[in-house]
Amino acid sequence: MQRWIGWDKLKPTYRATLISECGIGNIVIDTTNLLADVNKLNNSLTFPVKAKFDPLLTSTLPTDWNNYRIRVRPDAWYNNYDGIKAGVFMDGGYFNYRHKIKAGFLLNTGIGSCCLPDSVDINKHDQASFLLSYETPLDFINKNFR
Repeated sequence: MQRWIGWDKLKPTYRATLISECGIGNIVIDTTNLLADVNKLNNSLTFPVKAKFDPLLTSTLPTDWNNYRIRVRPDAWYNNYDGIKAGVFMDGGYFNYRHKIKAGFLLNTGIGSCCLPDSVDINKHDQASFLLSYETPLDFINKNFR
């Protein structure tokens, strides 16, 4: 005869009541990092993030099992329509796999714009440009779906 383990034994629910006079700053699950976990971002109330300046020495984000990593750098571009563009660019991700984001914001100076038709409306350059890209795996739909 086969014995079945009930669902309540596989996935037990624990409850605790805490009374604090000064409030709770953070709650962390698995502080020793002994449990296997594919997404450690949701193991605490505060979001574990590390940001740093990006010197453009590597093309990929460094992997970090415990933190969401963000790189920030100044950015500059040029095109004939907007002229010189200056701003900031950032990219981030968790383990270079989940919640990957790229964002950039550039102010367009109009300095150096040239070689455009003489139309009045087309020679008014845009004041700003932006870029926003987000990617994360949707494994519940398909393993290779993002």
